[in-house]
Amino acid sequence: MSDRLVIGAAQLGQAYGRGPRREPPSEHEADAWYDAVVAVNARGIDTARAYGDSEAVIGRARDGRPGPALITKIRPLPEFDADSDPAAVERAVRESLAASFAALRVDSVDTVLLHRARDLRAGAGRSVTILDSLRADGVIIEWGVSVGSLDELLAALQLPGLGHVQVPYNLLDRRWCEPPVVAAIRSRPKVVIAARSTYLQGILVDPLARSWPGPHPADATELADRLDRIRRALGRESLRDLALGYVLGHPWVGAVVVGARSAAQITDTARLVARPPLTLAELDWVRSELPAGPLDLVDPSRWKG
Repeated sequence: MSDRLVIGAAQLGQAYGRGPRREPPSEHEADAWYDAVVAVNARGIDTARAYGDSEAVIGRARDGRPGPALITKIRPLPEFDADSDPAAVERAVRESLAASFAALRVDSVDTVLLHRARDLRAGAGRSVTILDSLRADGVIIEWGVSVGSLDELLAALQLPGLGHVQVPYNLLDRRWCEPPVVAAIRSRPKVVIAARSTYLQGILVDPLARSWPGPHPADATELADRLDRIRRALGRESLRDLALGYVLGHPWVGAVVVGARSAAQITDTARLVARPPLTLAELDWVRSELPAGPLDLVDPSRWKG
């Protein structure tokens, strides 16, 4: 089993990414996509209410068959804050989850995440109360949240019922390596930390061919040269192999979420994830050779446009 690989499904239901093929796959390609996830025995499939038709595409392709664990996210709740009516927050959470279940054609899922950390506070924390209740009732196995900052992660780790957190993590991101952060993660050993944005939507595996975010893009040529020198020095077969090996080399990373548009991408990703990750010594060397990127680059949620 690829027990550290979760296949991201954002590309199934909407135009996605910064590469040349942004359109979602055809029905036939989606069927092959799901079959490939099953074939590599991935840990799970990651989708969301906000990912266009992704849940519906998965539900149709799955068609009631057994398969990997399903991870979905409640729609973002921008209309609510901590002072909002708890009953209204509860309705929104339950309606979002009901719509997800209908699209996925299931009565329960393994993991439900809040799409943004601020939603933990909605309605004086009613969103968390509802997720705890759903877990107690057996409708979900665990719940969690997708975070984007250290403060959000540390606050989430204070919640007793938390079981799963997604963080953006890649070769240029040093935030999550700070000793206090690692200590906080280690204090909650049963919480799965899943790393997303490992390729930075393709930028780190093909720097010269991608459109860079922001008004002042980094020097793509310099980054490409530096990454390739590091790859060769470590004997990694590709920049994808380097990016995955780096993230998975951190013991606190329980899983990596890698988006895929095609069955071939899934098969190749599973092969790379099965390779030995970087050692702790190699991680230290990479960090000494590769400067950290600015926050507006390493976290795609901050990108403009």
